[in-house]
Amino acid sequence: MLLIVVLILGFLTIVATIVIRLGFGGASGQGVAVETLALPAGEIVATGQGPGTVHFILRDGEGVERLLVFDAETGAEVSATVLQRP
Repeated sequence: MLLIVVLILGFLTIVATIVIRLGFGGASGQGVAVETLALPAGEIVATGQGPGTVHFILRDGEGVERLLVFDAETGAEVSATVLQRP
């Protein structure tokens, strides 16, 4: 009997973890509305998304990395920050 309870609780924990990690049932309406973004030349190192924004880390030909933040609705560049790694 105890084994069945433990198996059921374990299964429910796994299902809850998957639902939380995949974001089901919560954040509806989020996404990128713009169809194209004008990125400067360079290698895309990383991407991300925040509330209403899209983030890119780009490395140019000289090795300089920049964090670019764009508005998800309009595609306008919100900010550009030069990153310096130690």
